[in-house]
Amino acid sequence: MRDGVKLNVEICTTPSTGLTNKLDAMVLSLSHPALKTIAPWEGFTDIYHQFAIRGGMPTHMPFVRALTMSFAGSNSIENIADMVTSTPLLNEHWADRHDQLENIQVPMYILGSYTSMFHSFGSFDMFERSGANKKWLRVHPHYEWYDLYRPDAQNDLARFFDRYCKDIQNGWKKSTSPLRLSLLGFESIPDVIERPEREFPLASQQLQRFYLHGGDKTLKSGMASQISTVTHRACAAPSKLTCSQDFTLRFDSHTEISGYARVCLWMSTADRDDMDVVVQIRKIDKNGEMLSHVNFPVPVPKDQIPDFNIAKYLGPQECFGLRMQFLGMNPKQAEMAKFSSTSMTFRRK
Repeated sequence: MRDGVKLNVEICTTPSTGLTNKLDAMVLSLSHPALKTIAPWEGFTDIYHQFAIRGGMPTHMPFVRALTMSFAGSNSIENIADMVTSTPLLNEHWADRHDQLENIQVPMYILGSYTSMFHSFGSFDMFERSGANKKWLRVHPHYEWYDLYRPDAQNDLARFFDRYCKDIQNGWKKSTSPLRLSLLGFESIPDVIERPEREFPLASQQLQRFYLHGGDKTLKSGMASQISTVTHRACAAPSKLTCSQDFTLRFDSHTEISGYARVCLWMSTADRDDMDVVVQIRKIDKNGEMLSHVNFPVPVPKDQIPDFNIAKYLGPQECFGLRMQFLGMNPKQAEMAKFSSTSMTFRRK
């Protein structure tokens, strides 16, 4: 982290470079007076909980190694994969990578989305915890790479930098809502595109609790009158989405779901002393067919697009590695084990 601040100072004091605009949030917690503003567009605020050991389940190590090499070069400056293997429990090394967002005081333009497996929580977390009194979050309905290079997005970012790096009085603060929130219709109804809001979670939200009913596999507002049990055999290839228990909640009026979801499950296994659990919220149509969200325009029919994270978004999910939940999490960390963010719109047809 301190090396990053040193680099920031070098950039800012080089005459031909001018002001620095964009820097990793980890470095920002040790800010420098020369830093005028930042634009963290998609990212992490806690590499341990949001990426390395998400929910207590280690991330796919071949992917982590490839990602590390592509970002850090052949010397593997930040060797996340080996650290996950050697020290999977939370320690000083991992705690040092939990960003101190409260220390950030410069104006911020944050970009967020739902469709990335890794970056969703970081964007919303930064917007909530940052100490900056001038901060804006734009939540788009696309995959992050597609949105990064849209001309409208680039022009919007340029307006922000003009205002806070060049001090050009272009009306940014007056004309830009603190939050521009998108909600996904999952192809059955139109998406809500960057609707102006003031805060996240929304002040208008209505928290509701639903209970699992094993008898008819539904979610209901009241507890079941009798105890029931549902079972299934775990899959060798869980990505096929065939080894699961599905519980259905139906809406009879237009409903928006936005914010953080939490789940409390009572589970056991007779054959093992450990479980890895993935919980996902899916939207279905009136016939019970599961829907998905296409992340960017493609020249082929939707059914020809694979259910691959970059191309499609199936719905918010969270992971729970039970051994890590018991061994490595204190109450504060358990509070963080919530869905990154949920965003769906439902309309009666």
